[in-house]
Amino acid sequence: PVLTARQVTGTTAEVVLSAAGLVLSLDVSLALAAGGVSVTGDVSIDLDTTGASPIAVALAGHARVAVLGQELEADVAFEQATTADGAGVVRIGLANGSLALGGLGADQISGLLVLTGSGVAGTLSATLQVASAPFSVTGTIRLAVNTTGVAVAEELVVGGGRVSLDLPAGPYLRVEGVGVTVVVAGQSLRGNLLLENATTDDGGSVVRLALTSVQLSLGDGTRTLLTLTDGTALFVLPGTGIAGRVSGTVALVGVPGLTLAGTLGLE
Repeated sequence: PVLTARQVTGTTAEVVLSAAGLVLSLDVSLALAAGGVSVTGDVSIDLDTTGASPIAVALAGHARVAVLGQELEADVAFEQATTADGAGVVRIGLANGSLALGGLGADQISGLLVLTGSGVAGTLSATLQVASAPFSVTGTIRLAVNTTGVAVAEELVVGGGRVSLDLPAGPYLRVEGVGVTVVVAGQSLRGNLLLENATTDDGGSVVRLALTSVQLSLGDGTRTLLTLTDGTALFVLPGTGIAGRVSGTVALVGVPGLTLAGTLGLE
């Protein structure tokens, strides 16, 4: 069969059907396999159409997805609810995730996505390892998006813990890299990165790129010849041009009889 669903052994299902609606609580093991894609996991399903609970639909469990040998595994949760002011909200949470995709690996994946009538707000973080000789990338990546125009603070129980977000008013999309190291043919670059695409108060768009704690090492494969430390940069692109500043300490090393060091600044 393409899809099988069985009640988890040792659990009790509850179904209450009344004039007010349906209340359902059920733990199932799911298995789907079709065309090189497989999904397996245990899921807890809670459904309440009576209106007695602010949470109408809740799904939670641990899932493993495999597509042509590439795998994603994580604790997941889904919740459709009604807020205190009567508005509808959908929350989707992810925790304890790992991904194996060819030369790309990721673990400590977690995040929360919140969908309301005003827009979408969400965060996602992961520790990445990319290796494809002679190129490698490691570091922690964090994504944040808020299209609602108001601050959003939410949390959801996932995998026995909680994932949360606390985002200022948008709209914006932000990508942050912490402790990112890039190595290409023995040359290394390390630092923190923040990239943001935001909407200004007058409705325009602005892109900001910031770099901190940048370290660059260049050499001939056997020794380091040039280093950059304490590097920082800030670029602002408002759509009509570009403004920015770059600074850092540069040193020429590993060259017998020659020493060169100084602070570089560019605006």
